[in-house]
Amino acid sequence: MAANKGNREYGPSIEWLRSAGIIDTCYSLTEPKMPLATHENRSLFKLYLSDTGLLAIFLGAEAASIVIKDVESNNGAFLENAVSCALIRNGYIPRYFATKDGRLEIDFITFDGKDVVATEVKSGRKKRSRSLLKMKNPDYGVGKLVKIAEGNVEYDTDGVLHLPLFGVCFLDPPKLPEMEPLDFIEEFNKMNE
Repeated sequence: MAANKGNREYGPSIEWLRSAGIIDTCYSLTEPKMPLATHENRSLFKLYLSDTGLLAIFLGAEAASIVIKDVESNNGAFLENAVSCALIRNGYIPRYFATKDGRLEIDFITFDGKDVVATEVKSGRKKRSRSLLKMKNPDYGVGKLVKIAEGNVEYDTDGVLHLPLFGVCFLDPPKLPEMEPLDFIEEFNKMNE
């Protein structure tokens, strides 16, 4: 398969869905350092529905297991979608970071106007965040660590800010808003000619 084939074939459609407000894109970072936009790998990305209510509708009756906190249900993707929505609506451009060997993955990397922020969303019973603690390494350039999970607001001994699942809604908007680059606009325009 040719490199970037998916981006070439699906890029305009994905951009159309994003521009229509149906989905949000979360691009991969080659490294979580400023300026974040220059470290984006736009051939690797996650897609989130821009309305978590739509995701619940798509899940149908299965969404009930998330609401009633069924211990067997995997609600991580659902909560990650909700956090993505909250970050974006609060003025952040979420990206994610994963090492090539897969030993470290961070759900969201954002810039708050001062610091690069690494954020992990935890939904299950296992709330350990080994990857998040690895981000303390100064080589990564991360200034703040945030864990979103069931619980109270607190800072732990490692300097990680813990927020309850709804807590991301109360983060202050970034001091300096980032502008997201417009990709695929030429391809999109050609499709509409």
